[in-house]
Amino acid sequence: MTLQILSLRDNPELIGACHGLVRDWFFDFDVIHKQLDDTLSSLDKLPQAYVLTDGGAPVGWVGLCVNDPIETDEYTPIVGPLMIAESERNRGYGALLLYHARRAAATLGFDTVYLTSSHVGYYERFGFREIGMTRYIGGKPTKVYTAQAIKEN
Repeated sequence: MTLQILSLRDNPELIGACHGLVRDWFFDFDVIHKQLDDTLSSLDKLPQAYVLTDGGAPVGWVGLCVNDPIETDEYTPIVGPLMIAESERNRGYGALLLYHARRAAATLGFDTVYLTSSHVGYYERFGFREIGMTRYIGGKPTKVYTAQAIKEN
C-alpha cells in the first residue's frame, strides 16, 4: 500500500479517474463534476481538489471550494465534498483528506474552513464543530460546521 495525496491541478491526468469515482460510488451530481473541471480551468486559488491514491489508483478525494450550493455565500472556503470509495472506507482515509484540506487552506491564506453535511457525529471527530443550519439550493436543510485551518510549524 502506497498512499499519496496529490493536487489535481498538479496531476490533471487524474481528472478522468476522479469523475469515475463520483459516477461509480456516489450520486452523479453535475455540481461535483463541475467542481472537478473548474479546479483545472480556474486561475483563482479556489477551487482545489486533492486526490488520495493507493498504488497510483484514486480511492478518494476532497475539494476545497469557494462555496457549496447553499442559500448563503458567507461560509468560505468550504471543505467538500469528501469522497472515499465504498470499498476503501473505515481505513482513516477521510481523516487524512480532511487534515490535508485544512493544511492546504492555511497555505492558501485562510484561517478557518467550513463544511456542510447531514452526517451528524462524523466531522466532529476530526475537529469540526457545528455552528448552525442552512439550506442547499432546492431547500434541503444541512448543518454547517467549522474548523481552524492548520498552519505548518
